[in-house]
Amino acid sequence: MNPQMRKIALLVCCLFFGCSQKDSDIAELKTKLDSLESKLAALSEKQSAVEMKVFDHDTALSGSPRSTVGRLGQRLDALEEVIQTEVALTPSGNGYRYVQTSTGVVTVQMDNIRPYANGSKVRLSFMNLSSATISSLTADMEWGPTGKHLAQTNNSEITVSDLIPGKVTSAEFSLGDVPPDRLKFVHLSKVRVKGLYFRE
Repeated sequence: MNPQMRKIALLVCCLFFGCSQKDSDIAELKTKLDSLESKLAALSEKQSAVEMKVFDHDTALSGSPRSTVGRLGQRLDALEEVIQTEVALTPSGNGYRYVQTSTGVVTVQMDNIRPYANGSKVRLSFMNLSSATISSLTADMEWGPTGKHLAQTNNSEITVSDLIPGKVTSAEFSLGDVPPDRLKFVHLSKVRVKGLYFRE
């Protein structure tokens, strides 16, 4: 409380209690007024502390737009690792690789690589992980002696018919111009299905 307000408060007290009050009464009023001022200051500090905690909590929940975008980007990267819409197969690769289609996930494995004409022949084995039969699976296939998307790669579209749920469906494909000893990768992308149906 500023000095002018204090004088006004003392004047009001004097008028209210009468100017004939003793000095001890005035001293008691001053003490009470000092006590009230210190309590008011303490309450003001507590209010400021609570406001800061609320601000910190709201900031932690919402975060800045940049940090929110960063967290969303990390989640998207993690999802893309789990759900791959394309797959790279290598001659030395073991086991099946997962690939996402428009209707669900299938697995694919490459093996039985052997010479054929001026290139290679490979077997691709697919497994349908859904409970419905995939009537036709089509994909763009690239292959080559070095990393994908380079000038030395070859490509074609492949189709595999009727992938029965829970069973392996294999098909053989000719890879021109790249003999087995030079084949480094086979890359499948844009994997799509014609449709699904349930067998009776």
